[in-house]
Amino acid sequence: MIEKLAFLKPDVMIVDNFMPRMLGTDLIKILKDSHPEIKIIFYSAYLTKESISTAIKAGAKAVIHKHSIKEELIDAINTVYAGEKYYSEFLLY
Repeated sequence: MIEKLAFLKPDVMIVDNFMPRMLGTDLIKILKDSHPEIKIIFYSAYLTKESISTAIKAGAKAVIHKHSIKEELIDAINTVYAGEKYYSEFLLY
């Protein structure tokens, strides 16, 4: 997948934390090292203070809980694309 990024040139990527080969937080670190221009949204059903902190430190520009409504995900994509940060309303409770 990482090899295809040079060809695809995405502006925004949505990264889940639990993937078959690695954690999303590890992928975020790799992506920010190899493609710092990509804006990353960390998207997971299992958010912990540690995973949120690790994702933000790794370079995620947004954190969204998978139980958020689809409009919130759309808002996050638009906000991150515009160069701003976005944190799910779900995290405020």
